[in-house]
Amino acid sequence: SDISSLDEMEKLSSLVGISKEKLTTALTLRINKIRGEEVISKPNAKDAKDGCDALAKTIYSCIFGHLVKQINDHTSVESQEDYLPCGSIGTISLLDIFGFERFETNRFEQ
Repeated sequence: SDISSLDEMEKLSSLVGISKEKLTTALTLRINKIRGEEVISKPNAKDAKDGCDALAKTIYSCIFGHLVKQINDHTSVESQEDYLPCGSIGTISLLDIFGFERFETNRFEQ
């Protein structure tokens, strides 16, 4: 399958720090080693989309994990002992909702 938006590929390449050529190859070709020989094939549209979705989920997971770690590091009692009044502990809660994009109407109350 081919890349549908070269502009989006350029943006993604810049954000993840991988050359546009390598990223394009990774998303549009399957390279397998069989008995020491490389076999290159082009995935069909569905498999290419599945690969793209898997990459998006991995990027999201990494960013979310990094965000949670940073929040924990900066709000932990150990890092804030000098600033907490009367030893109180503040908290920040995060709600990660998976699957809402599948609803026709997307509201928090759901």
